[in-house]
Amino acid sequence: MDSSNDEAVCLIDSVTYQSGAANPNNPCQSCQPSHATTGWSDLATGIGCLGLGASIHVCHQRVCLVLGRQYIWQLGDNSTTSRASAVSVQGFASEVQAIVGANNNSYALVNGGVQAWGDNSQGQLGSNSTTNSLVPVPVQGLSSGVQTVVAGWYHACV
Repeated sequence: MDSSNDEAVCLIDSVTYQSGAANPNNPCQSCQPSHATTGWSDLATGIGCLGLGASIHVCHQRVCLVLGRQYIWQLGDNSTTSRASAVSVQGFASEVQAIVGANNNSYALVNGGVQAWGDNSQGQLGSNSTTNSLVPVPVQGLSSGVQTVVAGWYHACV
C-alpha cells in the first residue's frame, strides 16, 4: 500500500482503522499502513502515548513509562518526587493495556482489570477509602472483564 495515500488504512481483527489510529488496547502501538496493514505497529521509543495533565507517558519497548510533575502522587512510582526522566509505574508485573489520567490521579487497564493511584480525596480511586496512594491499587469490583477506561476530574468510567 502506498504510504503517501491519505486513504491508507489498516484492517486489524476485521476492524478498519485510519492511518495513525492508536491501538485501543496498547497506547504504544498504532496503525501504520506503511509498515503493516493487518496488524499494529509499535511506536518508536520516546514517542508520547498519553498525557496526564502535568505528567506524561512515553513508549519504551511496548510499555508506557511515566515522567513529569508529581503534584499529588499521580506518577505511581512510590515517591513524591517529580521526574525529568521516565520511570516505571510500580507494581505492574504484566503489560499495561492502557493508562489514562485526570486532574491528580491515574488509572491503568491491566489484564482486563483496573488499578488506580494518586489523589483519592473524593474516593475516585475506587478503593473504598479516601486515602491517597503513591502506587497502583486495585479498583474494587473491576478485577476482570474491563475493556476500556476513561478518566474525568474526580471520576473514571469503564
